[in-house]
Amino acid sequence: MQDLKKWFDWAGLETSIIPGGIPVGNGRLSGPAIFAMDIGHKGRQQREFFRICPGDGTFDVHVIDVDTNLHQVVMFVREPERTFTETVWDPDQKKYVGKTRRTPAAARTLLVGKDQTHLFIAQLPKGNKPANTVKEAHRALKPGLVHQRESTTSRIKRQGEWFFIPATPVEEESIATEKAMITRHCGIGNRTGPRAHLAEELVTTRLGTFVRGSIRHPDHRPVELHSWFRVVANREEQRSWIGAAGVRWID
Repeated sequence: MQDLKKWFDWAGLETSIIPGGIPVGNGRLSGPAIFAMDIGHKGRQQREFFRICPGDGTFDVHVIDVDTNLHQVVMFVREPERTFTETVWDPDQKKYVGKTRRTPAAARTLLVGKDQTHLFIAQLPKGNKPANTVKEAHRALKPGLVHQRESTTSRIKRQGEWFFIPATPVEEESIATEKAMITRHCGIGNRTGPRAHLAEELVTTRLGTFVRGSIRHPDHRPVELHSWFRVVANREEQRSWIGAAGVRWID
């Protein structure tokens, strides 16, 4: 864990090693033998930092690559499948309760660091060639459509986990037939609440979801789209447990 903290320090990322388990709600993760990581906040400014529970050390956790300019690292994590308990809020009982979970036995590669002004943790998608550098990790998170269109346009934009690709003439025709379905100030991906990425205009057609105007999120700089852009999510692996905070890539 000291080596892990050294690499995080080199990347300019504040880290706290918490052997007893990461605090969750009014409790902690029980079963502190597991490796766990999330993002905590402290001070009046709610400064973000990484919280890491080192577990019992019977696993392989190490840093593969560091980008000191981007303040990001690529990590490798492999541990046996084990049961642990996470404290979660139960809205029906109106109290925190223990929820049993299991750590995945498969090896995982994570991209961890800072994007714009906030920290993030992202599990990279599985592939034939695991990412060994931060640059390769960014490429792995891009969906196939983004890779295809990058060779024909420089107008692709990103905010958090969402990519925005200029609509093609055929896609614009499909939007024109669905004008009555355009909604305003709507959360992308059917999300609601203060953590949603809000689009000034949004419409879904048979060819996909499209947005136009200002795209806003509390953790990111606004993105201004002066025409229709197709919305595509990144390829982050969503199925496994990473940390109690449930932090996702650049979001």
